[in-house]
Amino acid sequence: MNAMITDARAATSQGVAWIGEYEKQGYVPAQLHDTPPDPYGAHSPFKDSWTASYSLEYSMNDWNIAKSIALVMGEDAPEYKEFADRSNNWQAQFDFGGSKYQGWFKARDYDGEFIDAGWVDPKTGRAVGKDWRPDMFNWAFSESNGWQYSFSVQHDINGLVDLMTEFEQSTLTGDEVAERGALFAARLDEYFSTYPDRNAGDNQFPVFNTGNLGQHVQGNEPDIHVPYLYNYVAQPWKTQAAVTAATNVCYDNTADGICGNDDFGTLSSWFVFRALGFFPVNSSSGIYEIGTPMFETASIAVDNGQRFTVKAKNVSRENIFIQSATLNGKDFNRTYLTHAEIMQGGDIEFLMGDKPNHRWGANMDTDTPPDLGIGEFLHTDALPAGSR
Repeated sequence: MNAMITDARAATSQGVAWIGEYEKQGYVPAQLHDTPPDPYGAHSPFKDSWTASYSLEYSMNDWNIAKSIALVMGEDAPEYKEFADRSNNWQAQFDFGGSKYQGWFKARDYDGEFIDAGWVDPKTGRAVGKDWRPDMFNWAFSESNGWQYSFSVQHDINGLVDLMTEFEQSTLTGDEVAERGALFAARLDEYFSTYPDRNAGDNQFPVFNTGNLGQHVQGNEPDIHVPYLYNYVAQPWKTQAAVTAATNVCYDNTADGICGNDDFGTLSSWFVFRALGFFPVNSSSGIYEIGTPMFETASIAVDNGQRFTVKAKNVSRENIFIQSATLNGKDFNRTYLTHAEIMQGGDIEFLMGDKPNHRWGANMDTDTPPDLGIGEFLHTDALPAGSR
């Protein structure tokens, strides 16, 4: 734990990229190249093409550090509050404003402005020469674009749902009230149904862009959690369909049956969880979002000689939708399991069908995964005018 804290602070870090800027401002600033780039660097107009990714991923690191501190030192420790608050820095990249695309994660410059249409770099005085849009690759998102990082708040998905609802409310007039999660669900629908334009002359597609399902890239790691996010807005039948489609586009029964780079087993482990019927969106949370099981029976050895068994009655290639479920013989409507439930052993049984059941898991108050957000966002006052 002490090593994590030491490396996450600018004064003592052993080389974490841009940690000083992130610690001070809540985000990592972007700038254009100020010297001729090498061949690798030339793939992006930015000196560092991952700045927005750093901010989003560092905030999840901070969440994990805060949770570790809570276990060892307790939540009263000042270090807990320090990192719990920092875990909200993902909000520093979310822009309510913009000339065309509002309500997106975007890069920010050294003056704190979001990089959008007509942007001029305050460090070099040069313009980038094209306007931002979410399908632009190498535009401050690691191996990805604004679509693929638009849901990269694995440690606080409910917080992202709330912020997107707040943004939608800001666009309404009169007595109109934004429905919680409506924009989040609509953005997911568009994400899975809108394919990137591979013929766009101003967009460079990386080799990592494989296993496409709309904007989703199953062959690379940044967005493999996204198919499970419909559970957070009580539309689990869409998760079941998206998980199945992502499987079919990336995996097959051959010697090289993964569409992308396995990266130390990441894509393989996704498949194992997917086949069992659940997946940890936040792997440190003890929460496993339910997807759709592949096998009639699958069993896991857990503590004290116990087994946790997943049964899927009537499951088939067509019968991918959960009709009902029981956990240890009792009706079960939640769209998630806890680590404790799995480790104590038992049985979860699903009844499967070929049509969605819009009633199972559809209660926003009782069936959706819990809120994992901690701390508070400390950089609201530093956001540019119009971005909140």
